Amino acid sequence: MSQQFLPDWEGVILALSGWRHGAMSFNRHQVAEVVRNRRRFLAELDLNLRDCVGPELVHGSGVALVGTADRGRGAATPDGRIPQTDGLLTDEPALILTTTHADCAPIYFFCPERRVVGLAHTGWRGILAGLPTKMVEAFLAHFGCRPQELKIAIGPTICTQHYPVSRDVADAFRNRFGNEVLTLAGDRIHLDLSAAILRDLVSAGVPSLCIDMPRACTYCDPTLSSWRRDRNAAQPMLALIALKT
Repeated sequence: MSQQFLPDWEGVILALSGWRHGAMSFNRHQVAEVVRNRRRFLAELDLNLRDCVGPELVHGSGVALVGTADRGRGAATPDGRIPQTDGLLTDEPALILTTTHADCAPIYFFCPERRVVGLAHTGWRGILAGLPTKMVEAFLAHFGCRPQELKIAIGPTICTQHYPVSRDVADAFRNRFGNEVLTLAGDRIHLDLSAAILRDLVSAGVPSLCIDMPRACTYCDPTLSSWRRDRNAAQPMLALIALKT
């Protein structure tokens, strides 16, 4: 499993599956296959699929607070996923927050003072929609967690070298974050997703020292899954976070 790419936070389980665990997303994959892969991966962590909850993942900025009544939603079937949502947070130790990824960044959140965790699925659309900031705002609104109290880890995502974007996407990021998140390579403009996420989180009041940056590129590392590299052969990974009981 891809634990070497994530920090070690006391009192929290955070994990990311790898290529060898198989496809974890219900999109373009058989439900039975995905459930089998998820159960196998969770068993390595002594966790149970019935305790998981997953969002719909629409590349937007929707954030939902979930509780024990949501246990199992989107875990073993795409039906019941938290609708119109790319970010989740909870203070319930019984719940395992999950998202799926194949280049988009998983962002892990933890407020040690109030024992709250969160998880977000963040691609370029979500960044432009302000999802990282909205996650920080949700921690404050629901639990009174101040931005400077948060620990945040940006999980593996595609690196700048392998992420050329269209000119209109580049212009949108330039207008929002400046030229520092873009690189010109030949006649193509490349986007630094993690740099843009960092800038959005810092603008929301999170000190940069509280943010753990990506330790791997999904495209470069063959143990990880990348849509840009593998296209229809990609096997989306499962990110998860939970409070230890």
